[in-house]
Amino acid sequence: AQTVSDAFDSKVKIIWLGLDFTEAKLIGDFEHFGVESSVKTFMASLNELMSNEREKYDIAKTFEKSTVDHKLEICEKHNNGLKTEGMYSTELNDYLHLKPEDINKIAAGYDYQELHGMGLMFNIESFNKLTTQASMFVTFIDMDTKKVLFTERMTAEPSGFGIRNYWAGAVYAVMKNIEKKQLKTWQKNHGQE
Repeated sequence: AQTVSDAFDSKVKIIWLGLDFTEAKLIGDFEHFGVESSVKTFMASLNELMSNEREKYDIAKTFEKSTVDHKLEICEKHNNGLKTEGMYSTELNDYLHLKPEDINKIAAGYDYQELHGMGLMFNIESFNKLTTQASMFVTFIDMDTKKVLFTERMTAEPSGFGIRNYWAGAVYAVMKNIEKKQLKTWQKNHGQE
């Protein structure tokens, strides 16, 4: 069985599953997020970007891992089946609306197909255009049991041109923060110095 310290052990392989939008709130951008088809396109385009630009969105480097497999179709397929009409919001208090228990539920509801071992996904909590902030949970999952081993909220400011790159900028900022600062703390707290 996987343990939380495995998540931060450079020798333990992880599988990068992508960005999950199960409980995401897209706040204050009716032009882009008020229409279901554009939300679907947006979710798919973000995971596509992570996949196509692996050198930039480098999970192995972010988490100091020697081996990372990319299986972003896991999150893509899941997101594609989501009902998106409830995602658009104008409520500022939707920015931080999830708890770790919600992340447990999301992870338990996934189809990991034939995958085994440790999966990593970023659960998007909100993209808030009104305050230009993004919030997401960095989540490691034991895919054999569908149990969350570790999840923690991280926030960042978006940056970039065009709707996709703008919010991808926030994901990139979170990854850089993990790489430069947060990872050390997590390793220390979970016995992997």
